Amino acid sequence: MMPTPLPTAPDARLPSRPDPESAVMERNGIIRVAAFQYHVDGYRYGNLADALAQVTRRARAERLDG
Repeated sequence: MMPTPLPTAPDARLPSRPDPESAVMERNGIIRVAAFQYHVDGYRYGNLADALAQVTRRARAERLDG
């Protein structure tokens, strides 16, 4: 049996999982996708640009305080 290839496109479907949620998702046309999260200074960001903006804000505040 060949292993299931991993999705390569951002909108590619992930391999099905044998859990109760999978059947409900399939019936309702719901697709589960993996998403990156970026954690900075106790906050969670959904894109890298926002996380980098926080790093810039922190650096600016540190310069003003120091």
